[in-house]
Amino acid sequence: MKFKNRLKFDHLFRLTDSTGIFQHASFSLPDFSKGYTTDDNARALIIALKLYELTSNPKFLDLAETYLAFLRYAQREDGLWHNYIGYNREYLDDKGSEDAFGRAFMCICFASSQADTRKLNMSAKELLYRAYNNIFNLRSPRALAFTIIGIKYLHNSNNVELFPNVSAIAELINEMANKLCNYYYDTKKDDWFWFEEIITYSNGILPASLFEAYSVTSNEKYLKVGLESLNFLSNNLFNRGYLKIVGNKGWWKYGEKKAEFDEQPVDAVSMMIAYTTAKKVTKNKQFNRFLRLSWEWFFGKNSLGVSLYDEETGGCFDGITEEGINQNEGAESLISLLGSYIITNEI
Repeated sequence: MKFKNRLKFDHLFRLTDSTGIFQHASFSLPDFSKGYTTDDNARALIIALKLYELTSNPKFLDLAETYLAFLRYAQREDGLWHNYIGYNREYLDDKGSEDAFGRAFMCICFASSQADTRKLNMSAKELLYRAYNNIFNLRSPRALAFTIIGIKYLHNSNNVELFPNVSAIAELINEMANKLCNYYYDTKKDDWFWFEEIITYSNGILPASLFEAYSVTSNEKYLKVGLESLNFLSNNLFNRGYLKIVGNKGWWKYGEKKAEFDEQPVDAVSMMIAYTTAKKVTKNKQFNRFLRLSWEWFFGKNSLGVSLYDEETGGCFDGITEEGINQNEGAESLISLLGSYIITNEI
């Protein structure tokens, strides 16, 4: 199943300087005043490594080294990360959120698992070892989900240096996945199949992580919860014939109406990740329809019928608002589009 659009990668280079990728853009120009985030540089690290794998273009490996150097600079001695860093490279916070930590941990695990980029791999492992003990204190469902996916990357690569054996990785995934399932059981209702009493952002990551956990442990509980929660999203986000993302102006609280706007690209790519992993573990082709619709959201099959891809710059507009398309082309949106593109090349 292939559904590719030809994309330009110019904007990834436009948004990146010698420090890292800028968080925001004013239209297509980098907005220096908003600085950088660990969130975006972690995401960009995976994207650059995967683009290098797809194209063998050494320029993407150069970008990956820049993003990894940023994560090294942003990491604290205790293994946590600052999230916000100014254009002058000053730390703008004491530490980032749990979600920012989980996302960075996942991306560092991915970089650590790449055997064909040895020097980068070794540097990533140093950050991984420093961060590792913090995963046992995580409470955020998304942070747990990111962590599960990260550990699965280590499992896939047989990278067991942190563990006495491969089975220890499975035990750790069990521990994290059980925590996530407990959130689900505590919140689940007859008309609500979710991990919290509010649905916010990057929702597909939660069921995706349980599919990954199932692929390692064969624990049917993870598959059941993953499918129930993903089907709940599917039934409520695609009932108009296209992907209608939950808006970030109010989100979707249990017992209330879904917020219509703003719709963000990061949610579309998270749904593609969910359907890709669901299809992988179940071999069920029913997920192809939702996978395709999630990809087509970027190119006009959305609530406005307008493409978010800027063919001139290679950027991705920042989302769908009540007033129309947000014309800024920041890092999170671009990385979401590129991540979706990579998925279409992998399935």
